Amino acid sequence: MNMYNNSSIKTIDIYEETHLPKEGWLQGCFRCRNITSLKINMRKVKRRGRTYKFDVYACKDCRQDFKKDRTKYRTFKIMCHNYISSEYYYLIR
Repeated sequence: MNMYNNSSIKTIDIYEETHLPKEGWLQGCFRCRNITSLKINMRKVKRRGRTYKFDVYACKDCRQDFKKDRTKYRTFKIMCHNYISSEYYYLIR
């Protein structure tokens, strides 16, 4: 069962820009810029009665790399949280 009313959840996709349209379901992996549809939910924030979900695009190669080396995943996670904190500070303060 979904605890959240879908109308109160706003998903914010984080990715590296490529030649692809910004509104498409394929985007650049945030780590290596490879084209992917795979995302990792990095963070959820509740603010003013709305939930913001930050999804980060991460390709299968990077995801496999993270499974092999947890330090690389921790570094990626820190990079994502730093980006979210700097670009969306008004949502997470």
